[in-house]
Parts: sequence; structure tokens; C-alpha cells
Amino acid sequence: MKILIIDDSNTSRYVAVKIIRDLGYKDFADVPSAEDGLVRLKAEKFDLVLLDWNLDGMSGVDFLKVVREDPSLKNIAVIMVTTVNERKNVIQALKLGVQGYLFKPVTKNLIDTKLKEIESRLFSRQSESAPPAAAV
Repeated sequence: MKILIIDDSNTSRYVAVKIIRDLGYKDFADVPSAEDGLVRLKAEKFDLVLLDWNLDGMSGVDFLKVVREDPSLKNIAVIMVTTVNERKNVIQALKLGVQGYLFKPVTKNLIDTKLKEIESRLFSRQSESAPPAAAV
């Protein structure tokens, strides 16, 4: 699973990268802005985005709207990882199709649980779309 981390805080990106690395993931990238995230998503295939809500420039929720409207990106899994904890914001993100909403600071165990859920869904989706094996 290839993961993109989008957070304008150097510290938050460092913590997320450390957790991802400690969990054994090797295929990931991190960027400081939604704009940089869109560039990376259009240039490379990612399975999951860990996204902060409060970003300089384009907000995380505006980024999410752009991703969901783009046919080539709309199926990418997104988990909001943010300090924004108002009910209306969580509901808005869920309506836009996030697969998770985590409040900072996050723990390694919480990230691990969410990533395993996403991997399970991705694996199920891939096996459903795979052609049947040929009979021998």
C-alpha cells in the first residue's frame, strides 16, 4: 500500500512518517501542502492519503472535494488526521467520503488499526475486480 501524508506541520509529518515506518510501510511520501499533494497524486499512484484539515493555502476539506470530483483520483482512500474535532466538521468529511477521522495526537496503535482496515478493503476490492484464475 502506497501512502501520501499531507500536513503543513513539519513536526506532524515527522511523527506520521516515523509511525508509518515503524509499522513496516516502506512505500510512502510526505508533502507540506494540498497543492503539492495534488501534484503527487496526479504523478504517482497512491492507495491512501493521511490528510490534515488545517493547511496553508487549500484546506484539507477543499483538497478532499477536488479529489472526489476527479474521476482518476476519486477512489483513493483518505483518512483525516487533524485537531479539528467539531461534530459538523467530522460529518462534512464523512459525507465527502473519508475512510477515517483521527484526532491529533494520534498513536501508533490507532494508525495501525486504521491502516489495516484500509488494506483489508483495498485487498477485497482488488480481489473482486481480478479476473478468475484459469482452470488447469
